[in-house]
Amino acid sequence: WIHLEREITLAQRLVPLPRRAPPLGMDRFLKKSPGGAAATPPSQSSGPGNKRVLASSDSDEVPSSKKRTPSALSSGQPSQSRVQPALTHDAPAVPMAALGEQARQVSDLGFLRDKRDAQGRREGDPNFDPTTMLVKLAKGEKLTPAMEQYWNIKKDHADMVIFFKMGKFYELFEEDALLGHRELDLAFMGKEAPHCGFPEAALPKYAEKLVALGHKVGVVEQMETPAQLEERNKKRKEAGQRVDKAVRREICSVLTQGTAPPQGAQAKYVLFVCEDLPSKTLGVCFVDVATGCVSLGQCPEEDGCQKLRTLVAQLQPAEAILDGESTSREARALLQQAVASTAVLGDGRYGGAVFARKALDEGGYFGGGAAGGAGGGAAGEWPAALQAAAALSPPVAFGAFGGCLRYLQRTLLDRQLLPRAEFAQWFPTDGEGGGGAATLVVDGKTLQNLEVFANSTDGGTKGTLFAAIDRTCTPFGKRELRRWVCAPPQRVEDVVERQDAVAALLAAPDAAETLRKALHKLPDLERLLARVHSFSVDQASNAATHYTDVSKARLLEFLKALAGLAALDAAVEAVQPHVPGLSGSPPPPR
Repeated sequence: WIHLEREITLAQRLVPLPRRAPPLGMDRFLKKSPGGAAATPPSQSSGPGNKRVLASSDSDEVPSSKKRTPSALSSGQPSQSRVQPALTHDAPAVPMAALGEQARQVSDLGFLRDKRDAQGRREGDPNFDPTTMLVKLAKGEKLTPAMEQYWNIKKDHADMVIFFKMGKFYELFEEDALLGHRELDLAFMGKEAPHCGFPEAALPKYAEKLVALGHKVGVVEQMETPAQLEERNKKRKEAGQRVDKAVRREICSVLTQGTAPPQGAQAKYVLFVCEDLPSKTLGVCFVDVATGCVSLGQCPEEDGCQKLRTLVAQLQPAEAILDGESTSREARALLQQAVASTAVLGDGRYGGAVFARKALDEGGYFGGGAAGGAGGGAAGEWPAALQAAAALSPPVAFGAFGGCLRYLQRTLLDRQLLPRAEFAQWFPTDGEGGGGAATLVVDGKTLQNLEVFANSTDGGTKGTLFAAIDRTCTPFGKRELRRWVCAPPQRVEDVVERQDAVAALLAAPDAAETLRKALHKLPDLERLLARVHSFSVDQASNAATHYTDVSKARLLEFLKALAGLAALDAAVEAVQPHVPGLSGSPPPPR
């Protein structure tokens, strides 16, 4: 160690190196001076030119005693300019983000120091609602017009990190700014209350990072420009109304682990669960936001949540939402262990069957008018899966859909997703009757023990059955294959039909290779068509003011979808004469 320390000392004299923590074991050679700084190792000479202090990376080393006063050098204490505490084993380095957060604290506003939900309940209360907060100014406290807008939005979305649009930047305030500084490495702005921001072009990057860490992100957009505000205020003056001092802003999108754009081919499901404990009936609803697929159903659950365990193993949902007033303790424990982002909603916040019926009647999601009763009217008829779920007794599946509907409303996706959603009835693959009777029983324990989708080493896909058989060349094909593996057919006619399709492709290898090359070039048409549809929905995000060319990006996505559909049609037309039995008819609904 003495030899190593001499080499390090010589190198530092020749080339200043960034400050680093002492090598492992070297801390016993670094004695602390009475001032708390690291003194010179014993191998160094005691001359004044060799005495040095471990300072910050901005000021790594002071090579000459002229840059420090003799008293500071002799006492081993660093100068007061831009110097951090010495790095020793007893006093480890403090990250810059942590130092910045320690230096910054939230404002002295009373409602921030004594946090309560909208009903005045403090954290720790069993009915505390973390999605709301009580914003009430004390005597003498004032807010700017923009901050009034911010807190009017934040009070109803207290569980989200709010990206607040101001000009060409998204800005974070108070506790959100502390989080942004710590997790996103954003620099603080100003010297008072915590405040940081980033350009609007960086929104996907920072939102994706926070969502990956388990946070929810609410994006607030400007709905008008300053010029439009001035024009609007002129009209308000003429009408004798009070003028607004800030441009109009609205929360336009909410990103969670279940609603953020997926990065891979695997579907991202949000699972909603409720139960009827007296009859031991399980009700589920799960939705893939990226493709608009909604499935719901119910079944008896008398074997220790076995059917729920199987469903979780098949879907591997990104989020799970439970009705805290009806789900059993076993179901909660299962989901909280299997799904990292699990929320148990009580105090009427889940939704339920009564809420679903009222929301569908008043919302007019299907057709053009409001649905009348369970079956809806001629102009607004509910999908068949919803009608079937609402007619069951008890309507547990319909109650699970109520949780889904409330979630979609809160994430501002109900108008975008429900009118074009593909609804399907769910039947447990490890149960009898319905869709389960046509497939083999593959329960959750089987999927786990056979390592079908996740290995037992690190939970990854390496070495799994699905990784071994997956030779698909499109993302939507990969998702369909996964559904097939979860529910293998047991009827002979279904098995023979698939065998005939494989035989037809093997008999025409050139045509199959042509089709495969064409499929390789296709985009993810399922998700792309869903995004294109969202552009035509009357929603706030479409009316927001952007300083980047958003309309151009949307047009390019629309053209990409058209090109993909044209390429797929051309590929099928090219190989159809060479593959007997190949049909362009759509597959039966899932």
